[in-house]
Amino acid sequence: MNYRFLLAAWYLWFLVFGTRASVSPVLPAVEDEFHLSHGAAGSLVMVMGIGNVGMFLAAGLVASLLGYRRVLVLSVTLAAGFLTLVSLAPSFWAMAGALFLVGASAGAFLPSMLSILTAGVPPHRWGTAIGLFDTAASLSVVAIPMLASVLLPVTTWRWLFRIMTGALVVGLGPFLLTAPPVQGRPALPRGSLRRTFGSRSLLILILLWVLCTANSMALYSIMPLYLVKARGMEIALANSIVGLTRLPSVLAPILTGWLLDRFGGRVVLGGGTAVAGGASCAIALFRSFPLLVAAMVVNAVAANGFFAAGLAYIARLVGPREQAATTGYVGATGILLGFSLMPPLLGVVADRLSFEAGIIMAGGVTVLLSPLSRWLDEGSGTAG
Repeated sequence: MNYRFLLAAWYLWFLVFGTRASVSPVLPAVEDEFHLSHGAAGSLVMVMGIGNVGMFLAAGLVASLLGYRRVLVLSVTLAAGFLTLVSLAPSFWAMAGALFLVGASAGAFLPSMLSILTAGVPPHRWGTAIGLFDTAASLSVVAIPMLASVLLPVTTWRWLFRIMTGALVVGLGPFLLTAPPVQGRPALPRGSLRRTFGSRSLLILILLWVLCTANSMALYSIMPLYLVKARGMEIALANSIVGLTRLPSVLAPILTGWLLDRFGGRVVLGGGTAVAGGASCAIALFRSFPLLVAAMVVNAVAANGFFAAGLAYIARLVGPREQAATTGYVGATGILLGFSLMPPLLGVVADRLSFEAGIIMAGGVTVLLSPLSRWLDEGSGTAG
């Protein structure tokens, strides 16, 4: 394994995933500046997710036409450009359009990057390698709120996106210098959609992925708003809490990747889903501040660990020529149903009932459906 390349890839994934995490810390400020309802503010997360979905669905086709390396360069370059547009947005609609384009650009990154990573690692080490790589996403959801909590008291929310733009541009150079050559391109994904949604194991994984996305990314996206509007916290304190409670989850992908290599997907994926859903319910139910913080920590650890294990499970279950397409389909469904639709839905429930009601609904359904993991296959190379 080329560790210089792994570091460059880790840095870019930190920033690319950070585009998803960048909206929620500034939602209270954006809501006030543009005079939005909770539901409208949550829809900003939704439009970014829709852009992600479109590109995830096309990931296999794009990689087969351009090759993995070109896809990654275009993804990072376009994401940086569109983040600049977000920072300049004069209205809600302009910001929504720019976020859609950011989501589409970022959506091309992960399927191609995973294909390059797994090509250089023995299959029995995929869980550990992908877990190490995915710590970038875990750290991103810690660092972005912390950066926002530093910036918002002294300047406008727009500077968060300007800083991320510059960081992406800087990271592109080391990637180009260290990325290994990849022989060939994946085949055109003919029939891969049918095979993905015709596989019992992949259908179960998709359902668990949607549930964990709803209880992590979607919940995270409205958490600063929830803490400010429902719990009465200052925005800087809310963002600091969101960031700090995710700090213990940074190493969760390494742990769950290691566990997947040894115990398989049924135990790791099912357990992570159940714990994430239960912790979501606890976030809504606990009125004590220490218990609230503890529930947020458990939720972050369980959910972040699930995604790294899920990516490694996909790599094991399907052949390498279909890995990019299958990862795209699974990720697209999770983003569409778990990330794009859930934040505005939680916002609408908050407007009609309460934030707590929506969070409990999401967590309760997740706990009830987590036992489906017992029907996951533990095969290698073909989806079954």
